[in-house]
Amino acid sequence: MSFIDDLDRFGCSIYVNYLFERFHVTIMSGSFFSSLIIELHFFMDKR
Repeated sequence: MSFIDDLDRFGCSIYVNYLFERFHVTIMSGSFFSSLIIELHFFMDKR
């Protein structure tokens, strides 16, 4: 069972897809890690 399958089981597949799209853009702009931290805080607040 993969990490994505676990998230999909909790109904987070749309959010995960959003993160992948977002991270792809932020990697290109060179601000991946700062965005990663922000997104993780956002995800934890939603739980």
